[in-house]
Amino acid sequence: MRSIYHNTSNDRQYRAATGLGKQQFEELFSVFEPLYTPKTANPYTDDKKPVLTDKREALFFILHYFKAYPTLQNLGIYFGFSDYAASTYLDLLKPILKAALERLANVRTAVFKNQQEFDKAFEGVEEIYIDVTEVPVERPQNNDLQKERYSGKKKAHTVKWLLICDKAKRILFTGPMYQGCVHDFRIFKELFAGMDFSALKVYVDLGFLGIKKVVKYIELFIPFKGSKKKPLNMEQIAINRQYSGVRIGVEHAIGRMKSYFILRIENRMRIIQKLNDAFQICGMLANFKM
Repeated sequence: MRSIYHNTSNDRQYRAATGLGKQQFEELFSVFEPLYTPKTANPYTDDKKPVLTDKREALFFILHYFKAYPTLQNLGIYFGFSDYAASTYLDLLKPILKAALERLANVRTAVFKNQQEFDKAFEGVEEIYIDVTEVPVERPQNNDLQKERYSGKKKAHTVKWLLICDKAKRILFTGPMYQGCVHDFRIFKELFAGMDFSALKVYVDLGFLGIKKVVKYIELFIPFKGSKKKPLNMEQIAINRQYSGVRIGVEHAIGRMKSYFILRIENRMRIIQKLNDAFQICGMLANFKM
């Protein structure tokens, strides 16, 4: 049986199936190919024959999983093997894809241990845009986890990540996963409390009220917050619109990540490390697509 890889030929089809144009696919393949060795290409420990021996098809397979996020059963049907084989090859190929992307479009994912690491990561950067994004997940069976993952903002069960991008919409940092109930500002505080941001212009939204109390800064751009008793005046409304127009870049960066359906539709993964890996890989793919 011919897989969907063999029926995909033009640039439009490649983008629909993998998120990358044909030229971008070949560029990524040039780095992926030497990492996909005969030893790594066969995940089986018994006498079963490997089913993904074509290296281009292997890259197509793992990219299609991130782009379309089919079930294991559907993935097996699309590529002509069992759902067990699909699961086995996903576990094999994710770290290989991640290693290839780290060489082409790396995104820092390690939490900053000190100011020196922070300064080095943002060396040469003038402006940063900070935001938190949520990904829907299946409702957990555990009652305590249900409460932890319920997002009042989204009215659904979610997990979330903080990310930072620059003026060019390039993602510079993605933090660890947090449960949906955790407030955006608490995430920021846990990751950056005490850090010196004074070398940077920092743009955030109203989810980060209180940021002035936990980090050092020179230029901080945060919208004004109004209320029924104290509504915003015209000048404040104009400034908020200006900030919103500038901050749209981080929304575009998130949009590139969420062009991969693994981050758009209800995620079925239950293992935290797998969720983190998926988010990090999508961040690298978003940068690679620029």
